[in-house]
Amino acid sequence: MKTSIKWLCLLALLSTSTGNAQFFKKLKTKIDKKLKQTEQKIEKKVDKGIDDLLFSTDSSAIDSEAMVEDDVLSNSTPDSMDMNQENPSNLAVVEAYSAYDFVPGSTIKAVEDFSGTDLGDFPSNWNSNAGAEVVELNSQPGRWLKIGNGSKTLVMNDIVNNWEEDFTLEFDIAHDFPQQSAFKRHFDIILSDLKDANSYLTDAYEGKAYTYLRIGAGGGSGYGAQIYKKATTKSLNASSKTSYDNFYAQTAIDRVHHVSIVKKGLRLKMYINGDKVIDMVRALDPAVNYTTLRFGTNISPNDQHFYVSNFKYAGDVEIPESLFENGSFQAHGITFESGTTMIKPESAGVLKRLAQEMQQSAASYQIIGHTDSDGDQAMNQVLSEQRAQVVKDILVQNYSIKPSRLSTAGMGEMNPISNGTTLMDKAKNRRVEIKKI
Repeated sequence: MKTSIKWLCLLALLSTSTGNAQFFKKLKTKIDKKLKQTEQKIEKKVDKGIDDLLFSTDSSAIDSEAMVEDDVLSNSTPDSMDMNQENPSNLAVVEAYSAYDFVPGSTIKAVEDFSGTDLGDFPSNWNSNAGAEVVELNSQPGRWLKIGNGSKTLVMNDIVNNWEEDFTLEFDIAHDFPQQSAFKRHFDIILSDLKDANSYLTDAYEGKAYTYLRIGAGGGSGYGAQIYKKATTKSLNASSKTSYDNFYAQTAIDRVHHVSIVKKGLRLKMYINGDKVIDMVRALDPAVNYTTLRFGTNISPNDQHFYVSNFKYAGDVEIPESLFENGSFQAHGITFESGTTMIKPESAGVLKRLAQEMQQSAASYQIIGHTDSDGDQAMNQVLSEQRAQVVKDILVQNYSIKPSRLSTAGMGEMNPISNGTTLMDKAKNRRVEIKKI
């Protein structure tokens, strides 16, 4: 392009009189300067496009010819062009959880991210027999409960006060363990027949019957994902263990692991980072009424810690024959990183279930994004619209739903389910709604 324009300039110069030579000399200088500026801008954007294509997970592939035309003729900006384009990183995140079939309960009963607890304090709605404190981490967003050396029992009273016979439980866990031998490094989720979750805090495994799910990063028998059932009849005791290298093979606090648990009847399933690591059909004693959920930890080294956060406990785990029995589906299980359009990988199970129903129907659907009331109202409106578009892109690209069957909209914070300001109220309002139309 630059060469052809220079030839035009040269022909113009040759065809002019001597009196106009000075004018065209100045004109040529200006044209050369403009061409150089344009060339530099094009090269910069093409280089960025190549970098994004090869190395980034946040940008779409760039058409360099279209970009040159836009820059020279209309001076459009890449930001305005990319506003509604699909984000490949979202598609890849969900694809990484392609085997994940966990669907959270539809009724949120308790949430905890420790945002309401001062740094250095123990959360007021929890109980424990030993010390733990809320901290912030340099490598991870949000606030975390830091749990150190010794044997500890932890009770989340919001679960105690909202007990469900069948439930789902999700939380994030990290650790700062070096890759060296240490027998006791485990975090347990314990179901028991204790009448009072805040009794016998010195022994997390108290009760006539209990079952615990263990996430272990210790040595020997303390390694991997485990389940152990103690029944009232000894012959019904059972245990199972699955190696899980990803939890152990890391350095410092460089990775957060998402844990998902579902209890339905006597069955317990546990997933870590989308991988199903435990699935026991008779994980509980049928002769026992389980009424308590507690957490138990044990760490032998005195300079090592677990960090936990982002708990969500939900009831109504039965998946209906149709998600749209009432005309719309409130998908609380489709979640995003705070303030962004980056979808969390644990949304994959809900998206898969949603796509399965859409594939069996010829209906059209409207996808509506909703936010809580935190932050700027106008920004929340835009964010809700963009999140709805992300869900549509995933359904189209990952599950082959025809785009013509899907429309999108955003309500921002304008249509809340709950008018309160608690963590649970906000969690209920953050959602993606899908209407059958």
